Amino acid sequence: MNMHPAIPLIPSPRHGLAVHQPSIPERSAMIELLIINDCPNSAPAKDLFLRALALEGLDPRSLAVKVIENDDDAAAADFHGSPSFVMDGQDLFPATGEPAVSCRVYATETGLAGLPELDVLRRAIRAA
Repeated sequence: MNMHPAIPLIPSPRHGLAVHQPSIPERSAMIELLIINDCPNSAPAKDLFLRALALEGLDPRSLAVKVIENDDDAAAADFHGSPSFVMDGQDLFPATGEPAVSCRVYATETGLAGLPELDVLRRAIRAA
């Protein structure tokens, strides 16, 4: 008997018992981390983005890292500093101002930081 009708049950061929198979939302998105050379937050940003993607049920292997090397690259990518978290061409943390090859800071509960907080990044991913 299924005590939780909203949870899909699949018969187990070995035991004939119902086994819950968790579902992962299917979403195909272009996911990019935009950075500049020598950015001290590049590696931590990649780790953070990979973790957030996995927690949101998105394939972390779909993350592409792109290095912004000059002002032309920055303008073409609408790049507002390193690191920038992008899904489907949209910055997850929209910024005003002119694109630039620069570092970026994020507002956190403890002040400005080189990375957003994990829960804030997860909410931005869900909203994208």
